[in-house]
Amino acid sequence: VFAKPPSKVVNGRNAEISEFPHQVSLQVFGFFHICGGSILDATTILTAAHCVIGQTERIEVVTGVTDNRDRRSDNVFEVSNFTYHEKYDPSRHWANDVAILK
Repeated sequence: VFAKPPSKVVNGRNAEISEFPHQVSLQVFGFFHICGGSILDATTILTAAHCVIGQTERIEVVTGVTDNRDRRSDNVFEVSNFTYHEKYDPSRHWANDVAILK
């Protein structure tokens, strides 16, 4: 028997966009958030490899929003290159689970 998980963060609060300017949303199908990522520089995103394996043609990076439905043309970016850790193996319990998106 499992208890129902809480539907919200206890004692949480909405974040201001300026608090986490490095955070991005990785989305597929133009609206569906699958994972987060971190901006490393103007063209590079760090994320988990398990988030993007098999999704490479559909992923978009959405920046500068606190609502994942906010998709202005100036904050949605296509990904042109995916690089995974050379020893990433999804069957190995997330070992080396990193990817770089450009």
